[in-house]
Amino acid sequence: MMLLTKLRELLTRFGNLASSLGIDTTPLSTALNRLNELERSFLVVRPFAKGLTELSKLFAELSSSENPDLGSYISRIASILNTLVDDCRKASRVLRWSLVVLSVAMCLASLVILPPDPATKMLGFVASSLTIVTAMLILFGSILYMNIVVFVLPILTTFLLVESVLHLSTSMDTTALIVTSIALATFLLSVRVSIKAVDNYRRALLAVTSIELMLTSIEKKRREEEVRRPIEDVEKLFRETYGDRAEELLEYLKDLEKLR
Repeated sequence: MMLLTKLRELLTRFGNLASSLGIDTTPLSTALNRLNELERSFLVVRPFAKGLTELSKLFAELSSSENPDLGSYISRIASILNTLVDDCRKASRVLRWSLVVLSVAMCLASLVILPPDPATKMLGFVASSLTIVTAMLILFGSILYMNIVVFVLPILTTFLLVESVLHLSTSMDTTALIVTSIALATFLLSVRVSIKAVDNYRRALLAVTSIELMLTSIEKKRREEEVRRPIEDVEKLFRETYGDRAEELLEYLKDLEKLR
């Protein structure tokens, strides 16, 4: 959840910046409140990474704009955040129930294929115990929306695959063949899911880092404008007061400033 906390912090900073310029930030504030809904969601799903990538691109566009319409950007950011929350929650629910069903199925399959041969029965019992324990951890982790369970998934399917191979080494019955085939397919699928989850988290992390850099650049520009504005006002006053001699006096003041 550190990534979510960082995102909220950065967008709050941007909201404060826009608010200081008299921009209505109500849409952004409302969208930021909705981020609380993601505390019971998985952050390794594709919609989360996709939404952050879109936000990163929007901040890059904002950073490169000379006179951006901040009100318009506030609305666009809020829209992306709302879509991100909706899509992320939907994907999280699907992933959650998939993990729950898979965990229960792995436990049942593990109990069905305990090796009948005494020589491998002890190894099979150990593999079965590890399968059940890991499945229970994934089950409870899924209920609590713990992102780490997605990365533990290949370990669960590995234990079941080992157990099914031990069974096959002593008995080539139909049940063992079916479970072994399912275990192998599930193992390959779980590895793919874990790799995609790692990639999604990496993309989300890079996007948040990019947003922070762009926001820092935007804040720097704002500070420079605040410093430059009084100088521009003084120069305007000099030109109005001294006419043709204004440029000469301004140059003289700049030379004095360099000597300080």
